[in-house]
Amino acid sequence: AIALHDAQLILLASSCASLTHLSLSSTMLTDQGIRLASTFLKKITYLDLSCRSTDACSGSSGSPSLRGEMTTESIQYIATHLHSLKTFRFAPHLPVHMNQPVTSSVESDVLSLCGCKQLEELELIACEFSLASTFQKITEIPSLKKLCLYKNSHLSKIQISRA
Repeated sequence: AIALHDAQLILLASSCASLTHLSLSSTMLTDQGIRLASTFLKKITYLDLSCRSTDACSGSSGSPSLRGEMTTESIQYIATHLHSLKTFRFAPHLPVHMNQPVTSSVESDVLSLCGCKQLEELELIACEFSLASTFQKITEIPSLKKLCLYKNSHLSKIQISRA
């Protein structure tokens, strides 16, 4: 697999604004690249920004230092610009030595997806949110049919109350 950099993504996005499906699961993208590219990709209905293997996330040479740093902040850019989004898969790309801590920023980044009214499938990998209210709001996305949350060490601690 060839790792895609921010400049390449921005060129692709600005040249192919009619794209509806895009899988960038083994890339070296950053939040900045996602922010700029999302302004062009208004017709995207399927977006995969997950990292399905350690090798794919660490760059073609396997070196963790070649991996792009993409945090949950990218989710806000996507939720703001991609209103046609129906399927979204996301995992932060962070240096191997660093885990994204649970912060109010992570919670608000994840909550921004509630504005994606057409979202049917959502997969969040290693997005460490801890509030039951965040989980509850995600499950209230009107068209959501499939929800996958994994590699979140806080999920087992979330208390869900039924009304």
